[in-house]
Formats: sequence, structure tokens, C-alpha cells
Amino acid sequence: MTEVSRNRLNTSLTKRLKVSSGFKGNGGRLEIIKDEIMEKMELKYLCGYLPHELKLLFDEKIYSMVPYDSIMNIPISSVCGVTVKPLLLPLSALTEPLPDGNIPIVELAKIAFPDLSWRFDRTRAITEWEGEPAYFFFSKNSFFAHFFNNAVPNQLQLFEYLYSIHVDIHGLIPSGLAFDKRNFKI
Repeated sequence: MTEVSRNRLNTSLTKRLKVSSGFKGNGGRLEIIKDEIMEKMELKYLCGYLPHELKLLFDEKIYSMVPYDSIMNIPISSVCGVTVKPLLLPLSALTEPLPDGNIPIVELAKIAFPDLSWRFDRTRAITEWEGEPAYFFFSKNSFFAHFFNNAVPNQLQLFEYLYSIHVDIHGLIPSGLAFDKRNFKI
């Protein structure tokens, strides 16, 4: 990105981010003003998580990221040398129970095919379709249903669900731009 492009982008985007404390009793709010555009982390990777109280690790504390003045703003990668990274679930967590007991791959199958009764089977969701077992699973960055010629409906709702439970669909954890939230007590 050229310096002229960076300056135009800087002036056209709001540079504030409000972070609400994720700890009870802490009480304070932290307002961070960002002076420069991040080189690796981009807003497009985080905007889907923002309506779902994305958690951030900042200065060894966990905070919830919230919109500032009802505008989605630029996330930050560091402030005063302190790294700020989102806490996300890796894609491998789709087959692990969440704290509420739901297994994401089963919930995704219910969203895609709400008229069927789904349950968990080792690494996939399973149901019966016309007297035969039918599977719904995630592999190689795609959803599959081995019935209906692998056509998976309700794609937008599937991704909205992934954002709502903070699944890393952009590969930020392996890139070092996010942390696995299972490693933190939230």
C-alpha cells in the first residue's frame, strides 16, 4: 500500500475502538485510539464477529470488543507495544461441545436442514434420510451433506452462526493474529 493510499484510508476511516471489560468488578472501560493502519490484521477478518461480543486479549486481560458510537471501527494490533489479539475457536472445535453443551457441527446441520433430526457421530452430524444415514460435515474449508448432491442450503445463516460462536474462519490463529479461546478462562 502506498503512503498516499494509506493516508486516504486513514482519513476516511474512524480510528476509535471501545473495549468493554470482560471481568466482573473491573468496572472500567478502555478507549483506544489507533494512529496507524495494521499491516496484517484487517477489519474484513473481524467485522462478522463484532455484533457477537468478540473477546480480545489486551495487556494480559480479556475484554469484549463493542462498537463505538454505533459504528464498527478498526480493530488494533498493538497499543504502546502491547499485543491485542482476538480470542477465537479453531475450525477443529466444530466437533467439540461448547460450554452450553451444543456441538457446533450438529447446530450447523440443524441450520442447514432444519426439518431433520440431527445427532453427533464422532466427527460429523448424522440423521436419516429416506431410510439411509445422511451426514453433514466440514472438510477442506467447505460444508458437505452427502445427500442432496452435497448441496448445502442456508449458507449465510451457517456463517452467521460461526461468527456468533467466534469460530476462526479466516485462519487467524495459525497466522498468529488470534489466540485459541479454549486456552483462556472467559
